[in-house]
Amino acid sequence: MTKDNDHPATPPERRPGAIAGKGKALDRYLGNVIRDLRLKDKLTIAEVAAQAGISRGMVSKIENGQVSTSLETLSRISQALGVSLSHLFR
Repeated sequence: MTKDNDHPATPPERRPGAIAGKGKALDRYLGNVIRDLRLKDKLTIAEVAAQAGISRGMVSKIENGQVSTSLETLSRISQALGVSLSHLFR
């Protein structure tokens, strides 16, 4: 197992296996893409939630980058928005 002091000159985010901060940036990015698509289509959070089969609160948290969500949920949201799952990552 690698300890933090095994790589003293290497920042935590550059150490093997580390993704420090990357997850939250992705969560915020995906949330912004989802919100932009929803607003472009003039859909409410409630409409997207109903079509995706998830709660309004969860859609709101996803859009605000407050939670990480599964690919399954992202797939359901992308279908509700009429785009492919890969479109969310462009």
